[in-house]
Amino acid sequence: MSDDRLRITTEDERERLRAARRNAEICAACGRALDAGETVYLERFRVARTRMSGPVGKECASADTLTRTEKVEPERCVWCGRGVHYRLNTRRRTQAACSRRCASRAWAARRRKGME
Repeated sequence: MSDDRLRITTEDERERLRAARRNAEICAACGRALDAGETVYLERFRVARTRMSGPVGKECASADTLTRTEKVEPERCVWCGRGVHYRLNTRRRTQAACSRRCASRAWAARRRKGME
């Protein structure tokens, strides 16, 4: 995948990235439908002067990410259990989430559990 595919320049590309981040049902790079159990790779996209992560399928993941994760078991999404490979490792991350929807549902469940 070339670095140009990770650059968002049109409104259609922006909307595709937003939709992919929202529920991880499509690849943020090409728009292909992602299977529910398919492992996703969270890549960094350049949007104007900032960067945002979005889920992509294996065919759109960067060569660096594929090489780094080749023999590594993916983390499991905290809500749906889908495999997730992050482009960058970070110690701040406490749980994997394939999408904002899954992260929000997990957060709400933890909050409800804490109120009981």
